[in-house]
Amino acid sequence: MQQQPVTLRASCHCGDLEVSLRLSEGREPGALPVRACQCGYCRPRRARWTSDPGGAVELRARDPAAVSRYRFGTRTADFLVCSSCGALAAAVCEIEGRRYAVVNVDLLLVTNGLAPAPERAGLFDGEPVADRLSRRSRTWTPVTRGLADGGAA
Repeated sequence: MQQQPVTLRASCHCGDLEVSLRLSEGREPGALPVRACQCGYCRPRRARWTSDPGGAVELRARDPAAVSRYRFGTRTADFLVCSSCGALAAAVCEIEGRRYAVVNVDLLLVTNGLAPAPERAGLFDGEPVADRLSRRSRTWTPVTRGLADGGAA
């Protein structure tokens, strides 16, 4: 009997913004990387990110207009922030017509088995854009539905 892939669900504090991360077949939550980005945006927020390049992300909002999108630096990713409660839920990026995301681990509702301490992901502030997009397309999770395109989900 084949086991169904695990789906981790995340929500902001007020519940307006939801994220589902479906893991690739056979992958357990404990095998997910947990990264603490050292960039000027993530470090002060103590954001810890995870992704599964073989999985899929769905992003939903009760009111898509209430989702704030923030871009900085190279302007290659949108950080999705709930305008109501201020929670940072995910970062999304489009590369060659495909969307990818990383999910804020601290919002995951099912956290059993995740790595307790993040690995330092490195300082990406000076990374060339081509290298940044290549790294994201290899390590971030494909978005299958939702807010990454700016539309309602």
